[in-house]
Amino acid sequence: MTAIVFFVLFGIVLALISTLRLYYSVMNTVPRNIRDAYEEGRFPEIVIEDGIASVNAEQPYVIENSQGRFSVLDTTGKYQRIDTSRHSQGWLLTRDELHILSNTRYQIMKLSDLQRLLGVNPLVIDQEGAVRLSQRIIGLLSILLLVTHGSVIFKAGY
Repeated sequence: MTAIVFFVLFGIVLALISTLRLYYSVMNTVPRNIRDAYEEGRFPEIVIEDGIASVNAEQPYVIENSQGRFSVLDTTGKYQRIDTSRHSQGWLLTRDELHILSNTRYQIMKLSDLQRLLGVNPLVIDQEGAVRLSQRIIGLLSILLLVTHGSVIFKAGY
């Protein structure tokens, strides 16, 4: 019994350490990259109000890279979906939806649902708003990771 308790406590400590390490690493990198992108003019301001997006840039605003990632801001209607035969990852912001492609999984979320989930109207995604939003998401993902680690350790111990 003592060995099991030791194993569970040791596993929890390891999970906590690895989660905190990842959290601080990401928290030091992502906000800085977001600030750099806005300061260099590589990303425009986005406002979502009452479930409708507006973008402070010429549209469609397309960002592609050589790894097959694809990002588009398009409230004009030119882009309706992400072409899954050409891209493996990416996102598309339309007038009223957010499309997310991750490997073979394609999801669509109404912007009104996103706003309701975040409890913000209008949702302004500018430099500081994007940093705050990324920090919020990173925090939630870190908690989820810690809970997942904990449940795996708990199941292994008992």
